[in-house]
Parts: sequence; structure tokens; C-alpha cells
Amino acid sequence: MVVFTIDIRKVYVYTHRLQKDGTFKEVEQNLSIQKGDAVFEDYDLAEQWMKNNPVVYVDDEKIYNESETYSFGSPAFNIRQHRTSLPQNIFFTKEEVANVLENGDDEINHVLVVDYDGIVHLLPECSNLRGYAVRFETFIAGKGYVGSTGNLRHLDETYRALLDAWVEHLHHGDEAYRDYDIGKITVEELQKEAEALVAKMRALGSEKES
Repeated sequence: MVVFTIDIRKVYVYTHRLQKDGTFKEVEQNLSIQKGDAVFEDYDLAEQWMKNNPVVYVDDEKIYNESETYSFGSPAFNIRQHRTSLPQNIFFTKEEVANVLENGDDEINHVLVVDYDGIVHLLPECSNLRGYAVRFETFIAGKGYVGSTGNLRHLDETYRALLDAWVEHLHHGDEAYRDYDIGKITVEELQKEAEALVAKMRALGSEKES
């Protein structure tokens, strides 16, 4: 469903990617996986590589991958995910999100996530939140955000924010995070964009097979 690469990012721009020979090479503009890229089948394997290589040289520049040495504007390591197959669902519905929220327990903090197949889940905050396409900000316990007796007045905004993040994931393949509804385009426009992106992925897959 997904694989991982180790990229170097400077502010918001990806500049280099780890190669199979242990060097770093400038990335292609579309950030797709290229021949020679080091590809990890599991997030933990990529993370282990980083732990084993706390310092690397890229174009003669010394780069540390420990977060405590990072300052804004300096190069930083990033484990980036890439989709390798189509999602089971092109997009999820507002009703599906409502059902998941209503079945939550308001006595503990929860996080709303979307997996790579476009299926929505509500997980306890203490869960391992790696390996999801979309992650929403934590719902604090006792606020009525989840549960059968809760108040779902936030549903419209939450659904649109999740859908917007899902479209971002389909476009880039990487994990998308939201903590509020940007609200720039409508739900219908987001759904159409998701359909178009999945159709494009399907067409590209057919080209590779032919």
C-alpha cells in the first residue's frame, strides 16, 4: 500500500533523497520514487536507518538528524511515504465520520485518522499513530466531541477538514495533518478532486502494466 523514503527538507522544500548506495541525491520535482532511491517497506526500518546514521554529508554539508539540533531554515530529515496502490474508497462520507465519532468514548482523548484505504478510525491518543494517510488534531476528553451523547456541531467542519487532508494525501502520497477546517473549497469540489486523483492514479498504473 505504501513504502517510505528518507528525504531531506529545507523549510518546506524537499531537496535530496537517500540512495541505495548510502549517498543523497537531488530529488525529482514531482518527488516520485526513482531508480536508485533507497526504499523501505516499513516505517520502523527507515527510522532505524536514521538512528544508525545520526550524521550525514550532503554536498559537503554536515547534517544532523537529531531533532534537538534543528533550527528553522536548516536541512532536516523526513521519512516520507509514497502510495503504491489505489485506495479501497475514493473518499469517505460525512455519515461514516459521524458514525465513528458517535461510537467513541468521551472519557479519554481520541484522534481521528484515515487509513490508506480511505476508511475513518477513532483511536485513543495513546495509540501508535504512525502509518495513516490522514491525522486530525486530538479530541480532548469530556468536551462532547465524541460519544453517543456528545454534541457533533463540529461535524461539518471536521468532515471537510478530513476530506481536504485526504485529497492532499492522494495528491502527494505523504501523511497529511489537520487541526482545523481551511474551508477554501466545498465538500463537493473536494470529492470531485479525489475522484480525479484516483482516476489519474489508475491510468498511470495501467500505463506501467502495458
